[in-house]
Amino acid sequence: MDIIAEARKLRSYIEEMSVNLDDESALDNIDVFPKWRAGVSYEMGDRVRYNEVLYKVLQAHISQEDWTPDIAVSLYVNIADPQEEFPEWKQPVGSHDAYPLGSKVSHNEKHWISTIDANVYEPGVYGWDEVPLPNEEPTEPEVPEEPTELPLFVAGQVYNTGDRVMFEDKIYRSLIDNNVWSPADYPQGWTDELE
Repeated sequence: MDIIAEARKLRSYIEEMSVNLDDESALDNIDVFPKWRAGVSYEMGDRVRYNEVLYKVLQAHISQEDWTPDIAVSLYVNIADPQEEFPEWKQPVGSHDAYPLGSKVSHNEKHWISTIDANVYEPGVYGWDEVPLPNEEPTEPEVPEEPTELPLFVAGQVYNTGDRVMFEDKIYRSLIDNNVWSPADYPQGWTDELE
């Protein structure tokens, strides 16, 4: 057998053995996985290289020129580098690539951690907490300054949730919107801030 035939046989054996690697080990040995090609019948779970990025096949199909792994996100998922603590966020297209609870990503030059499971939202919109960047002091949420004097309760004036007033020498906060009753007339609509 010539050297080319031996190399092909060895390559085939290596590719067969690579199916047993977990994703982290697969990323350390990306060169053992075949390059993606059009016209190949891929099975769910197969892993292929495309532009030196490792992808996992999400559903069985025959590959096509216009269904490359970086574009056909319903067919392939990028196996992110677990060594990268905050990989760049990518918009999920379905449940197969939604971010699980606790996922870490970077987006718009900030770090984020998912606070919900199956997260498909953009960081900063919903379902993410910002994580301070290294060497960055955590920012304290701005607390509005307390007014030095609270307004006195005025009968008939409309108060909304959170509005604070002085009534009979005590501070009260409205618990409801469109509150027109005094704390004495409708105690369920107010809370005594000193209790």
